[in-house]
Amino acid sequence: MHDITDLPHSRAAGILPVRRHLCSSVAHLWLPLLLPLITFLPSVLIHSAIDIRQSAIASPSFQAPFTLKTGSFGGRNRVISGSFWGRLGVGLGSFGGRFRVGLGSVFPPQQTDTTRPALHLRPTPRKNAPRSLAQRIPHVPRFPPSATIPPMHVVVFEGVHWKTFAPLSLGRPVFMLATGMAALLEKQIRHTKPSRLSLWVRPELADFCRRRILPKLSVPADVNLPLDNDPALLVSGQTLHFRKCDIPDQQAALIDPGDVVRLAKVVSPGLSPADAMDRTPKWMELLKLPRMEPQTRLVERLWDLIKWNEESLIEDSARVRRDCLPKPAGPYHMIDDHNVCIAPNADIQPGAVLDASKGPVVIDHHASIGANAVLQGPCYIAPYAQITPLAFIRPGTTIGTMCKVGGEVSNSLIFGYTNKSHDGYLGDSYVGKWVNIGAGSATSNLKNTYGEISVVTRQGIEKTGRRNLGSLIGDHAKLAVGTRLMAGSYVGFASLLAGSNIAPRFTPSYTFWTDKGAEPYGLEKAVQVMKTVFARRDRAWDDIDEATVRYAAAAAPTVEASMT
Repeated sequence: MHDITDLPHSRAAGILPVRRHLCSSVAHLWLPLLLPLITFLPSVLIHSAIDIRQSAIASPSFQAPFTLKTGSFGGRNRVISGSFWGRLGVGLGSFGGRFRVGLGSVFPPQQTDTTRPALHLRPTPRKNAPRSLAQRIPHVPRFPPSATIPPMHVVVFEGVHWKTFAPLSLGRPVFMLATGMAALLEKQIRHTKPSRLSLWVRPELADFCRRRILPKLSVPADVNLPLDNDPALLVSGQTLHFRKCDIPDQQAALIDPGDVVRLAKVVSPGLSPADAMDRTPKWMELLKLPRMEPQTRLVERLWDLIKWNEESLIEDSARVRRDCLPKPAGPYHMIDDHNVCIAPNADIQPGAVLDASKGPVVIDHHASIGANAVLQGPCYIAPYAQITPLAFIRPGTTIGTMCKVGGEVSNSLIFGYTNKSHDGYLGDSYVGKWVNIGAGSATSNLKNTYGEISVVTRQGIEKTGRRNLGSLIGDHAKLAVGTRLMAGSYVGFASLLAGSNIAPRFTPSYTFWTDKGAEPYGLEKAVQVMKTVFARRDRAWDDIDEATVRYAAAAAPTVEASMT
């Protein structure tokens, strides 16, 4: 059975072809009788017009105005008086066939396939195609004029637990951690659908948000402004959303163990980011609200994002696979090609294998897949990323923008501009931006005893509940050739590992480790190296980059003090 979106656009909108055997004599006979009725159609059909205008959105190729025909009714013409937004008319179809003779819409009710997730399709426009109805009408309401779309002010806040996500949270807000094909924030916006957005972050990252995040958002947003008199949905930056968030009509809250606020619908004028960060009495009043049903997952540790990355990739890929163009021809191999999405301008070299038998493989625009590389889904290759020849990308892997990745990578997330061009194994790991992993470097992700892996955290040695876990590597870290990391290793922000022995399981930020031991890595020297790396990638170093790395240097000693 075909899904409605598999049909041509005209059929997808419910447009039915008029039978070709109508004769013009019938039209001349009945048309004079119908003309008086046509003048009264606007008042009779106004309510139907609203619904039909909504359904027009589903067919970007639909032609809006139709004209009144008095001759032959062959072909695909309709008899219509005026346009009434181009979707209403008087149908003079077959008297005995499958079309009714009547007044009003010539379209059947819009069908909805409830077995598939809702997708926002962007059909490829045909060459020289006229503008669609949705393009001709600047705003098409989805509700009757008497109804209003309730605005929703969504506040995404960091809260006091941002330190838990070090070293990755030292250089970014928690909600900018990667999952699947996007950041947590993108999923939070997608599933809460705010009309207005506020971001509550550490003051030191406020300018970062205003200049790096807000310009890329499609919804009006502000940073660190307190609540006004309007209702607001408070959303923890640690939440991972997989479906639409059902917002209650009344005030309510979802509270996790430890009095952690995950979600809260509130009316609390004056509630501020400082209240969330310091857990003031005003913030603790949220604990008294009626309880909401759980609708999201709460990310408590970085390894939660590793564990859920396969699911996140599958959820994200469902939004883009319907938009995929036909796969370009080439000497490469696809398994379950309906689960493979290759963006325009992606380069797939001979012999590459795209295996989507266990999950989708998504290759974004201008990405490059080297000869004889193997990609096993679910996985995502971001724009301009390069996968070197003979590389092996295994399920659950996300590779960020402008990365260069080779060797074997399994179930790992790699932020943008990171280099791992050579052989070596990276498994079940979370890697920040601008990291360099030297040739032959490897991360262990399994204990020889097959036991539970533990990690050094602010709370001490913490068991993760995972049998497979690699390394947590902060932004701007550098691993020399042949570096070996044990399972559950922590590599801090802007650290350098250049020893021939197995690296320590915990390396603080701004540390230079060699066979002689660990010593501080000077901030000014680190900044100089970062500027050189930026220049190699044609990236300009600006004041936001400078402020971010200096803030990380100042915050790291306090955050990591109890880890040593």
